[in-house]
Amino acid sequence: MSARARLWLLFGLLAVVSTAILAGAWWLADRGDLPVWLCWGGAACLIVVLQAALWGVLDRSWLGPSIALAREIELLIHANAERRITAPAGHGLGPLPAAVAALAERWRTSAARQQAALDQASAAAREQQSRLEALLRDLSDGVIACGADRRILLFNDAALRILKGHPGLGLDRPLDRLIAREPIALAFEALCEAQGRGEATRASGARDEFVCATIDGARLLRCRMALIFDRHDAPSGFVLDFADATARLGQIEERELRIARLIEALRAPVATLRAAIEVLAGERPPAPDQHAAFMTVIARESAALSEHLETLWQTSASLAADVWPMADLFSADLVRWTNRRRASGPELVPVGTGLWLHGDGYQLTMLLGALARRIGETTSSAALDLEAHARGRRIELDLVWTGAPLAIGTLEAWLEQPLEPDHGGLRMRDVLRRHDSELWSQAPHRPGRALVRLPLPAPKRRQVGAIEPVGEPLPPRPEFYDFGLLERSRDDARPLLDQPLGALSYVVFDTETTGLDPAGKDQIVQIAGVRVVNRRLLSGETFDRLVNPGRPIPKASIRFHGITDDMVRGRPPIEIVLPQFHAFAGDAILVAHNAAFDLAFVRREQERCGVRFDNPVLDTLLLSAALHDHAPDHSLEAIAARFGIALIDRHRALGDALGTAELFLRLLDLLEARGVTTLRQLLAVSEGVIALRRRQAEQFGARQGARVAVTGGG
Repeated sequence: MSARARLWLLFGLLAVVSTAILAGAWWLADRGDLPVWLCWGGAACLIVVLQAALWGVLDRSWLGPSIALAREIELLIHANAERRITAPAGHGLGPLPAAVAALAERWRTSAARQQAALDQASAAAREQQSRLEALLRDLSDGVIACGADRRILLFNDAALRILKGHPGLGLDRPLDRLIAREPIALAFEALCEAQGRGEATRASGARDEFVCATIDGARLLRCRMALIFDRHDAPSGFVLDFADATARLGQIEERELRIARLIEALRAPVATLRAAIEVLAGERPPAPDQHAAFMTVIARESAALSEHLETLWQTSASLAADVWPMADLFSADLVRWTNRRRASGPELVPVGTGLWLHGDGYQLTMLLGALARRIGETTSSAALDLEAHARGRRIELDLVWTGAPLAIGTLEAWLEQPLEPDHGGLRMRDVLRRHDSELWSQAPHRPGRALVRLPLPAPKRRQVGAIEPVGEPLPPRPEFYDFGLLERSRDDARPLLDQPLGALSYVVFDTETTGLDPAGKDQIVQIAGVRVVNRRLLSGETFDRLVNPGRPIPKASIRFHGITDDMVRGRPPIEIVLPQFHAFAGDAILVAHNAAFDLAFVRREQERCGVRFDNPVLDTLLLSAALHDHAPDHSLEAIAARFGIALIDRHRALGDALGTAELFLRLLDLLEARGVTTLRQLLAVSEGVIALRRRQAEQFGARQGARVAVTGGG
């Protein structure tokens, strides 16, 4: 019998039986054997029971199977194209499941043809990508590409090596956690301003060179920066290539200090010789037969020593200037950068059209700021004019104020003082030596005015602004791939909760423990995580640590995850590992399967470890329950089976984290197909499931609620 005929038969039986019940009620009421209300009330109750029974049959045979079939279709379209649709048990849908299965098979065939065509069309792009990856991998210099917000878009193996595998190095992580922010920001701003003047374009290959330090001060990096342009030729980020210059620059600086100390030591003998000359030429000179020869020798040696001293000093200064990376800078830009950095002291006012010069922009900005601050303290000037003058191969920067010139002793004292207390003791003298420069104060040809003059090297370019051609033109910049993260840097003004799900960064993590009681004495024995950025599971950016729990691991737990006491012996405790994981997670959204279980262990230890996990948290168990409410099982294995995901190294933290990350990406596809596109909406979905489970716990008792809470734990 067909499903349609069965449906007609059921409703026909309902009509016949209802008619018979009404007729019987009328007959009994007419005889008067029973009260009328009882006859008609009983008839109504029987009819309601029959209707409920019919509704149950309809729900079991038609409505329930229809919903299950719809979920299977949704899963097929958005998550697992290889899934075969099977007819729900006991359904009354007739030929519909078979027709849907046939349609799905045809859809799979069509999708396979389209995929084959797509693979063929993208073969060239993959080849270019492979070449780029090989090129970046083989470079000895580190390469990091960032958006305008200084979040990392790309890095190579050399960057990992030079930065010693710093946990802060990863896609969509802030560069400011690795390298001092100000030199990077200053170089990027300088290139953007050059682009605005038409000097740095996509074809020009303009670069800025500078030296900066890692955030911990352990290494000095010799860097070159070039702009990344969007399709409208506007700067949208930068590429930084760098090398570890710590050892070389350290040797150079040590040599500079040795030469400087030698020079300072030689100044005393020179002064002594000159004093001796004065004595010999005084009131009681030596005997006449010795006087001429004595005076000739001393004068000759004194002059030679003075000349040697000056030559040695100039050599030391030029050596520092030659090896320290510098670039062409515009004097007006230096003024603007100095004013932007200043926290106190007089403002610098640029006078004239400005000139190009050559130097380290970051250090010169610090030097000008320190000079302005100290001149202001000495002269009470509220503002200083800055004038730039060309003198042969030198560009002189004059800081001018109203008042008297400074004493030589005052300038000498300033040279030995640190520029800023928090910059490793870098002195004015150090910056001047690296620029082959010195300071002096004098009165210009204007009454009542005084200045401090800073001579600096002339630029490599013409003062009119044209860049001199050097050698053969560089080849075009290689095309970078997967730069979708650049779009995010233009969209950061929106609140995090309203960001698109695909634009967010996630860390999917899992823990293994000595037991299942986070409120008791059980401890973490392993914690692992993997980063998901721009809808990509970055299997190369993982965190995996064994933890010494400080207590024996029960045999029941060893049977579960396979981690023994021998494996954790000598491993660091949670006080060391949890801060490392906190640095790895950064500000990403945390994702876990049965997250409440893992977070209970993590948050129990966070105060003792000196960290705090305030990140938003998503639970794949809750998301699966929201999407597949018809499914009875939401364990990791069951969800993976529905999505066709193979779980590798199950019940080890990293294996489970990788499997959870894969199914999380599939869940995102399904959620967006249902209109859930932002973090705010996704958290609302999770909260809805939590509220439902709380009601279930209240209804079925604390025991049932506890069992539901740990179903499918990672």
